[in-house]
Amino acid sequence: MKLKTILISVILAFSATCMRAQQEYTGNVGYINTDSILLRIPEYVEGQKSLNSLAELYKDEIESKYKVIEQMYNTYMASKSRMTSYEQNQKENEIVRREREVKELQNDYFGPEGVMHEKSEELLSPIRDRVQQVVDKIARRNGIMLIFDTAIMQGVIYNDPGKDLSGLVLEELGIE
Repeated sequence: MKLKTILISVILAFSATCMRAQQEYTGNVGYINTDSILLRIPEYVEGQKSLNSLAELYKDEIESKYKVIEQMYNTYMASKSRMTSYEQNQKENEIVRREREVKELQNDYFGPEGVMHEKSEELLSPIRDRVQQVVDKIARRNGIMLIFDTAIMQGVIYNDPGKDLSGLVLEELGIE
């Protein structure tokens, strides 16, 4: 009988400890939506506008160069029958060379290490870093173990508004 009482006491103590641990864990979780935070920061919005304008400029330049190549090709096709094989080869090589140049230019502008990426890093990374520093500060100050970003998480079907830390982040950034 005594063994049964001890066993029940151990099980109850263990259950209480597990329940407490679960309560502490769920109490130390929050979430933010970086997209909604960033869109409330005027410098970020201006940076985005600047990047969009620059991208449009580069896109127009590339489209213009492709139109020139298309005109060259159409002219070549129209006069191909009157050209010698040497002249045809020269024109084809010129068209291919220009296409390659435009593709390289496109990569220089929009590639993984292109101008747009560098400009984005220059304009937006300091703002993202500042938001991350504020999130870290809030987490440390409030003993939060885990903060999810609903802007990048797919499949979130419910989030408790009481766990949304976006308002605290904006407040800490001085944005109302």
